[in-house]
Amino acid sequence: EIESTQVSGAATAAQALVELAERVGAVVVTRGERGARLAQGRSRLDLPAPAVDAVDSTGAGDAFCGALAAELAVGCPLTDAVATATAAGSIAVTAAGARGALATRASPALPRHRAGPALPRRVGRRTR
Repeated sequence: EIESTQVSGAATAAQALVELAERVGAVVVTRGERGARLAQGRSRLDLPAPAVDAVDSTGAGDAFCGALAAELAVGCPLTDAVATATAAGSIAVTAAGARGALATRASPALPRHRAGPALPRRVGRRTR
């Protein structure tokens, strides 16, 4: 939310969301344990984060962005992609470190959508 006000110059996060959505068409603002807020055109939608026992927030934003990009890449609607990304970000905070609890395709906590989950089957270094 802080970044949205910095980018837009708006006084509040709510104003920033409106202004940015008008400029670019769709905006997603992550809100930590409160989930994410999506603005698309004139519509606004709050997507709650699943309740988890947070251990370390390192990598949560990366998990969110990676899941969002993966879902959009397979044609998932934006609202569904943001819901999956929000869940992936929540899962990521349940263990220490940036790779401690990254979601995979098999993660039962991820929502399932028409396009299906697009997260990798396995997360980690490739071995030859």
